[in-house]
Amino acid sequence: MPRKPEGVTRGLILDQAGQLFLSRGCVGTSVRDIAAACDVSVPALYHYFPSKDELVSAWCEPFVAASERVVGALDHAAANATDGAEFQTLALELYFDALAGHESVFRVVSTDRGLRSHPLAGHRLAELAARYLELLAGPGADDRLRAVAAVGAMRLLIRYGTRGGVDRSDLRAQAVASARAALAAIP
Repeated sequence: MPRKPEGVTRGLILDQAGQLFLSRGCVGTSVRDIAAACDVSVPALYHYFPSKDELVSAWCEPFVAASERVVGALDHAAANATDGAEFQTLALELYFDALAGHESVFRVVSTDRGLRSHPLAGHRLAELAARYLELLAGPGADDRLRAVAAVGAMRLLIRYGTRGGVDRSDLRAQAVASARAALAAIP
Protein backbone atom coordinates (compact mmCIF):
# COMPACT_ATOMS: atom_id res chain seq x y z
CA MET A 1 0.00 0.00 0.00
CA PRO A 2 1.35 3.48 -0.85
CA ARG A 3 2.42 5.59 2.06
CA LYS A 4 0.26 8.42 3.31
CA PRO A 5 1.20 11.70 1.56
CA GLU A 6 2.06 14.76 3.65
CA GLY A 7 -0.60 17.48 3.90
CA VAL A 8 -3.30 15.44 2.17
CA THR A 9 -6.37 14.37 4.07
CA ARG A 10 -9.35 12.25 3.24
CA GLY A 11 -11.49 15.39 3.51
CA LEU A 12 -9.36 17.30 1.01
CA ILE A 13 -9.65 14.45 -1.48
CA LEU A 14 -13.43 14.31 -1.04
CA ASP A 15 -13.72 18.10 -1.41
CA GLN A 16 -11.64 18.16 -4.58
CA ALA A 17 -13.46 15.13 -6.00
CA GLY A 18 -16.80 16.82 -5.27
CA GLN A 19 -15.78 19.96 -7.13
CA LEU A 20 -14.73 17.88 -10.10
CA PHE A 21 -17.91 15.79 -9.99
CA LEU A 22 -19.95 19.00 -10.02
CA SER A 23 -18.17 20.37 -13.06
CA ARG A 24 -17.46 17.17 -15.03
CA GLY A 25 -19.73 14.50 -13.60
CA CYS A 26 -18.57 11.28 -12.00
CA VAL A 27 -17.96 9.46 -15.25
CA GLY A 28 -16.09 12.47 -16.68
CA THR A 29 -13.76 12.64 -13.69
CA SER A 30 -10.85 10.22 -13.44
CA VAL A 31 -8.82 9.23 -10.42
CA ARG A 32 -5.90 10.92 -12.17
CA ASP A 33 -7.93 14.18 -12.32
CA ILE A 34 -8.68 13.99 -8.61
CA ALA A 35 -5.06 13.21 -7.72
CA ALA A 36 -3.89 16.18 -9.81
CA ALA A 37 -6.40 18.49 -8.09
CA CYS A 38 -4.99 17.34 -4.73
CA ASP A 39 -1.41 17.61 -5.99
CA VAL A 40 -0.66 13.98 -5.14
CA SER A 41 0.18 10.89 -7.14
CA VAL A 42 -2.50 8.36 -8.04
CA PRO A 43 -0.88 5.73 -5.77
CA ALA A 44 -0.98 8.26 -2.90
CA LEU A 45 -4.68 8.83 -3.51
CA TYR A 46 -5.21 5.07 -3.39
CA HIS A 47 -3.83 5.17 0.16
CA TYR A 48 -7.17 6.70 1.15
CA PHE A 49 -9.51 5.16 -1.41
CA PRO A 50 -8.64 1.81 -2.97
CA SER A 51 -10.93 2.48 -5.96
CA LYS A 52 -12.90 5.23 -7.62
CA ASP A 53 -16.13 3.44 -6.65
CA GLU A 54 -15.16 3.65 -2.99
CA LEU A 55 -14.28 7.33 -3.35
CA VAL A 56 -17.64 8.07 -5.01
CA SER A 57 -19.43 6.11 -2.27
CA ALA A 58 -17.58 8.01 0.46
CA TRP A 59 -18.46 11.34 -1.17
CA CYS A 60 -22.15 10.35 -1.39
CA GLU A 61 -22.32 8.78 2.09
CA PRO A 62 -23.51 11.87 4.02
CA PHE A 63 -26.40 12.30 1.55
CA VAL A 64 -27.22 8.58 1.67
CA ALA A 65 -27.21 8.70 5.48
CA ALA A 66 -29.46 11.78 5.52
CA SER A 67 -31.85 10.06 3.10
CA GLU A 68 -31.93 6.96 5.31
CA ARG A 69 -32.77 9.16 8.32
CA VAL A 70 -35.65 10.77 6.39
CA VAL A 71 -37.12 7.43 5.38
CA GLY A 72 -36.63 6.05 8.90
CA ALA A 73 -38.38 9.04 10.46
CA LEU A 74 -41.26 8.72 8.01
CA ASP A 75 -41.58 4.98 8.58
CA HIS A 76 -41.81 5.75 12.30
CA ALA A 77 -44.34 8.57 11.78
CA ALA A 78 -46.48 6.38 9.48
CA ALA A 79 -46.44 3.55 12.01
CA ASN A 80 -47.58 5.95 14.72
CA ALA A 81 -50.60 7.18 12.72
CA THR A 82 -49.49 10.76 12.26
CA ASP A 83 -52.27 12.93 10.76
CA GLY A 84 -52.20 12.89 6.92
CA ALA A 85 -51.56 16.60 6.37
CA GLU A 86 -49.11 16.73 9.25
CA PHE A 87 -47.31 13.67 7.84
CA GLN A 88 -47.04 15.23 4.37
CA THR A 89 -45.64 18.46 5.77
CA LEU A 90 -43.11 16.54 7.86
CA ALA A 91 -42.16 14.43 4.83
CA LEU A 92 -41.64 17.49 2.64
CA GLU A 93 -39.67 19.42 5.26
CA LEU A 94 -37.38 16.48 5.95
CA TYR A 95 -36.89 15.91 2.22
CA PHE A 96 -36.02 19.56 1.65
CA ASP A 97 -33.53 19.52 4.51
CA ALA A 98 -31.83 16.38 3.19
CA LEU A 99 -31.51 17.72 -0.36
CA ALA A 100 -30.53 21.27 0.56
CA GLY A 101 -28.16 20.06 3.27
CA HIS A 102 -26.24 17.96 0.73
CA GLU A 103 -26.81 20.13 -2.30
CA SER A 104 -23.60 19.23 -4.13
CA VAL A 105 -24.32 15.51 -4.06
CA PHE A 106 -27.99 16.16 -4.88
CA ARG A 107 -26.99 18.24 -7.92
CA VAL A 108 -24.69 15.52 -9.25
CA VAL A 109 -27.20 12.74 -8.53
CA SER A 110 -29.92 14.65 -10.36
CA THR A 111 -27.84 15.22 -13.50
CA ASP A 112 -25.27 12.42 -13.73
CA ARG A 113 -26.46 9.06 -15.03
CA GLY A 114 -23.15 7.53 -14.05
CA LEU A 115 -23.75 8.35 -10.40
CA ARG A 116 -27.37 7.19 -10.51
CA SER A 117 -26.17 3.81 -11.77
CA HIS A 118 -23.27 3.63 -9.32
CA PRO A 119 -23.28 0.11 -7.83
CA LEU A 120 -23.25 1.29 -4.23
CA ALA A 121 -24.41 4.88 -3.76
CA GLY A 122 -26.63 5.22 -6.83
CA HIS A 123 -28.59 2.05 -6.25
CA ARG A 124 -29.07 2.79 -2.55
CA LEU A 125 -30.29 6.32 -3.30
CA ALA A 126 -32.75 4.95 -5.88
CA GLU A 127 -34.15 2.51 -3.30
CA LEU A 128 -34.52 5.29 -0.74
CA ALA A 129 -36.19 7.61 -3.27
CA ALA A 130 -38.69 4.88 -4.19
CA ARG A 131 -39.51 4.25 -0.53
CA TYR A 132 -39.88 7.99 0.12
CA LEU A 133 -42.36 8.32 -2.76
CA GLU A 134 -44.27 5.31 -1.50
CA LEU A 135 -44.57 6.87 1.95
CA LEU A 136 -45.48 10.32 0.63
CA ALA A 137 -47.99 9.08 -1.94
CA GLY A 138 -49.98 6.51 -0.11
CA PRO A 139 -51.86 3.73 -1.89
CA GLY A 140 -53.55 5.36 -4.90
CA ALA A 141 -52.14 5.77 -8.43
CA ASP A 142 -53.37 9.38 -8.57
CA ASP A 143 -51.71 10.00 -5.21
CA ARG A 144 -48.45 8.67 -6.62
CA LEU A 145 -48.62 11.02 -9.60
CA ARG A 146 -49.21 13.97 -7.29
CA ALA A 147 -46.31 12.85 -5.08
CA VAL A 148 -44.01 12.69 -8.12
CA ALA A 149 -45.14 16.21 -9.07
CA ALA A 150 -44.55 17.44 -5.51
CA VAL A 151 -41.06 15.94 -5.37
CA GLY A 152 -40.27 17.32 -8.82
CA ALA A 153 -41.36 20.82 -7.81
CA MET A 154 -39.25 20.66 -4.68
CA ARG A 155 -36.17 19.40 -6.52
CA LEU A 156 -36.41 22.16 -9.11
CA LEU A 157 -36.83 24.83 -6.47
CA ILE A 158 -33.77 23.57 -4.60
CA ARG A 159 -31.74 23.18 -7.76
CA TYR A 160 -32.46 26.64 -9.12
CA GLY A 161 -33.59 28.61 -6.07
CA THR A 162 -30.28 28.34 -4.27
CA ARG A 163 -28.52 29.87 -7.28
CA GLY A 164 -30.67 33.00 -7.08
CA GLY A 165 -29.53 33.95 -3.60
CA VAL A 166 -32.90 33.19 -1.99
CA ASP A 167 -32.67 32.81 1.77
CA ARG A 168 -32.73 29.11 2.64
CA SER A 169 -35.61 29.41 5.11
CA ASP A 170 -37.67 31.31 2.51
CA LEU A 171 -36.79 28.74 -0.12
CA ARG A 172 -37.78 25.94 2.26
CA ALA A 173 -41.16 27.55 2.92
CA GLN A 174 -41.76 28.10 -0.80
CA ALA A 175 -40.66 24.59 -1.71
CA VAL A 176 -42.86 22.95 0.93
CA ALA A 177 -45.85 25.14 -0.04
CA SER A 178 -45.40 24.33 -3.74
CA ALA A 179 -45.07 20.64 -3.04
CA ARG A 180 -48.12 20.69 -0.73
CA ALA A 181 -50.11 22.38 -3.53
CA ALA A 182 -49.05 19.62 -5.93
CA LEU A 183 -50.13 16.97 -3.42
CA ALA A 184 -53.53 18.65 -3.01
CA ALA A 185 -54.17 19.06 -6.75
CA ILE A 186 -57.37 17.50 -8.03
CA PRO A 187 -56.48 14.70 -10.49
